[in-house]
Formats: sequence, structure tokens, C-alpha cells
Amino acid sequence: MTTNPMRVMRRAASAVLVAASALPAVASGQTWTGVLSGQGAVPASESSASSTVTLTLSGTTLLVQMSWQDLMHFPQSLLLFASPPQHGADRSAVALGLRGFSPTQSGSHSELINLTEASAYAGNFLRAHGGRAEAARAALVAALDSGYFAIETQPGSRIELGAPLAKVHLVRGTSSPDGR
Repeated sequence: MTTNPMRVMRRAASAVLVAASALPAVASGQTWTGVLSGQGAVPASESSASSTVTLTLSGTTLLVQMSWQDLMHFPQSLLLFASPPQHGADRSAVALGLRGFSPTQSGSHSELINLTEASAYAGNFLRAHGGRAEAARAALVAALDSGYFAIETQPGSRIELGAPLAKVHLVRGTSSPDGR
């Protein structure tokens, strides 16, 4: 059977066009990153574990991708704060808690969160915004530039790793989390 070179080129060109059409959707999203550490926890912890988190906001969805290595204890909560906690037990600014992660000392988790659903938000955060998902979403989006992410290993009292979030800015096809 002979392959028609023009047909192959048309298929390749179509594949490139389809792939390229997906790029604006990704490029239109906003991204924040954090490198979590014991020193970034509130209060600072003695943990030598490490973790990274990437949040990508696209329309009404937030994609959270993270990994962690060598936690001292099993993770109980993966928390997105609208602002950094003021002290170790401060949960007043928790906007979202991730669900369905593996409670392992080393692991990864990816979650796509629909920000139009009230169930996506922590109860106090939702109540603080009138119990409405639209208001909670607007407040969360406005707060992401000053957001904070944490891994809690002892419920309600101990953040083992934490970090402020840094917005990623695309510059000529590269990314820079330095705010420029």
C-alpha cells in the first residue's frame, strides 16, 4: 500500500492546527507556584521535607498540582489560604481544602476544582462571602496573589510545610515566578 505524501502533510498540518488551537486556552489561564518548606510554615517547623504546588486558574476552574517528599508525619490536609495564617492554629483564611489525596509521606496530588460549586470552599470562607459560590470565587481570585499553601500533618494545629504563592508571568515563551 502506497502512502500519499500530500495526505500525510495535510494530516500533520491538521494536527498542528488542532494543537495550536488549544494553546490560547492555556495561555489565557493564570498560574501561581509555591515551594513549600518547614521554614515557610507558620510557625516554622523543623521539617526538612519539600513540596511544590502549582495552581492554574482558567475561567471557573482551578487546577492544583502538587508533590511532596519526606514529610515527618502523614498529611492530614492540603490547604489553600486566601492570606497567610497569623499563627499555627489560625484557619480563618482557609479558602479550599483539597480532597482525595493519598496520606503518604511522599506523594503527589492533582485536583481540578469547579469554583462555581459552594462545596468547593471551606465553610468559614464561604460564610464570610454570604454563602454564595460566586462571591467566594471572586474573593479567592482576588486573593491568590497574596495566597499561601500549606500541608497540615496534625489536624487543626500543625502546618509542617508552607509557602506564599508567587504569580507566574509568561515572557517570550518562558515563565518567571518573580512577579515580572
